[in-house]
Amino acid sequence: MDIAWTPEGALRALTVVVDAGQMDRRSFLALFGASITSPAHEWLIAHPITRLASTAGTTVPADVVDRLDDMTASLRRMDDKVGGGQLLHLVREHLRYVTTLLRTGRYNDSVGRRLHATAAELLRLAGFVSFDSGHHGLAQRYWGAGLRTAHAAGDRALGANIVGFMSCQAKDLDGGPQGRRTGWHRPPGLPRSQRQGHCHPCAPCRRSPRQ
Repeated sequence: MDIAWTPEGALRALTVVVDAGQMDRRSFLALFGASITSPAHEWLIAHPITRLASTAGTTVPADVVDRLDDMTASLRRMDDKVGGGQLLHLVREHLRYVTTLLRTGRYNDSVGRRLHATAAELLRLAGFVSFDSGHHGLAQRYWGAGLRTAHAAGDRALGANIVGFMSCQAKDLDGGPQGRRTGWHRPPGLPRSQRQGHCHPCAPCRRSPRQ
């Protein structure tokens, strides 16, 4: 996905995966080799985003974001207990609503960052549910968009968690080398609990840093 690491780029990446129809989603092909590792490298060197406020539309209060985060946490717990690809529909619809708020809402920088972080967590979860169901190409698109959206939010821990998932998948698809290379792309100074390396999706990289 050749999209700039800017607020506009994050919203575009988010829109592409949210607006894709059923047939479009099925046509997403899994990437291999350097195509897997390049998003992690781009994320590491991307310039920080300093402003995420929006001045048009209906105001999005902070307590609305609180409710959205509660709903996201519930979806995550459902996946932990039940799992299965059927959950993807619920995650997508919640993500669609958050995306609508990002597109059309009015919010200050703090609320804007929280909305982007919520979207990124939903993309992370959608990617895992897709990966767990064997839809590798779709999982990559969700995680790629999630990495850009987490970057817009300034949430490095969530970005590192998504890279951990990408590393798990790369290890499965490429037999190891690309997975190890992706796993190296992690910002220094993060606590060990937020570092995700070579793993199976049932291991620690499955956990969200927002739990």
